[in-house]
Amino acid sequence: MELYSKLLHAMRSGLGRAHPGYQVTLRKLADTAAAAGKPKSNVRAYAELIELMESQPPDSGTTGAAGGPGGFAGGGASGGRPDGEASAAAAAAESASALAGTRVQYALALASSGNLLDGLRQAELARDAYAESSATRGTLDHAMSMNGVAGILEKTGRYDEAI
Repeated sequence: MELYSKLLHAMRSGLGRAHPGYQVTLRKLADTAAAAGKPKSNVRAYAELIELMESQPPDSGTTGAAGGPGGFAGGGASGGRPDGEASAAAAAAESASALAGTRVQYALALASSGNLLDGLRQAELARDAYAESSATRGTLDHAMSMNGVAGILEKTGRYDEAI
């Protein structure tokens, strides 16, 4: 983790936080912190990653790099739309799905650190994002986000809502 932290500091100074490599490295730090049992570092890294992902336009080319596991691999033409329009729609869908997947991971990190209410909020945002997109509605990623919401509701004693 120390190496990722040093690398992120150098990248922040040299390339800036908007650089796609910064987001990839930040995700690696978050995953490493989770594996090392350091929930505070995990939560901080995911909070920053979500902030960065929310601040970027869908066609910035960085979402795929930061998308991580469970992200939707969008692409291809849809309907009879011109290529530019189809590409923009695919980029927007991929961006929304990558953000939703990151929210699921953030929700897990928050819940693991005992912050169940914020974890629930992030899980609900992910669930809603998956449900809004016809490309991700009903997918395994969508189901996993719903499972996250139910799990946190269960931990907070809200059993009827979890069912």
